[in-house]
Amino acid sequence: QIVAHTTRRYLRVSISDNGIGIEQQHLDKIFKIFYRATDRSPGSGLGLYIVKESILKMQGEIEVTSEWGEGTTFTFFVPNQHPRENDQEGVSSSSSLPLA
Repeated sequence: QIVAHTTRRYLRVSISDNGIGIEQQHLDKIFKIFYRATDRSPGSGLGLYIVKESILKMQGEIEVTSEWGEGTTFTFFVPNQHPRENDQEGVSSSSSLPLA
């Protein structure tokens, strides 16, 4: 599931799945370059590192919550660099899309 929420100041996007989850001992390491929390799927350990670095370049933040055997949610926030002039403070919108 993907949920996006915007305000005048920021965009918040949450991406959730119902996969195998990430064990707690790995959560503080998953954004490190070349780190792989599991051998169950192929990968280089670059993806989450690149995502985090890209979000930080936009002065944003990323968070992760996960339950082993239940799934994972990544939430990132990025500031609106150029808010539209007709936006009013406190006006927000949200949308949600299921993952196929």
